[in-house]
Amino acid sequence: MYLLRLNKKKGQMEAMGLAIIVLLISVGFLFALKFNMGTTHKSVRKGYLSSEMSSNILSAMLKTTIGKCRNYSLTQLYRFSASGQGGMKCSDDPDSANVSETAYNATFIMLNSTLTASGRVFVLNATSSVLGDESFLSIQTGSCRTRKSAIYPIPLNPGTAVVQLYLCGD
Repeated sequence: MYLLRLNKKKGQMEAMGLAIIVLLISVGFLFALKFNMGTTHKSVRKGYLSSEMSSNILSAMLKTTIGKCRNYSLTQLYRFSASGQGGMKCSDDPDSANVSETAYNATFIMLNSTLTASGRVFVLNATSSVLGDESFLSIQTGSCRTRKSAIYPIPLNPGTAVVQLYLCGD
């Protein structure tokens, strides 16, 4: 009887040892899996953040009003430029800048003070279907190998203007 009880305890100890080994191997596989997948998530996250940044900057920029030009928003200035009315003056003063110049200058100042100041390379391009899909505004601070973009359509009557902001990556 005593031998039977001793063998039973020995079997339980072996089973417990095997369970611990299986548990340690499982934990090791989980760590290996986590470290292998972590590298791809960083690149996906970086691309997502870059895309979100370009979208947020473009959205905020287009809602900004320009005090020097009758408090029009940048969207309205782009609309005038895209529909062929870019030569319209911003004020009643004959020496005032026209809408297209004001849109370009305001865009350049905003993007330069945010993106260029933080070391980001970008390309902004605005095209109009009214002008035969030609660009009516283009600003580029360097060359891009990879880029994430935000696209913002502006309805015209008739047609559409499209403003694209590309943030360049590595």
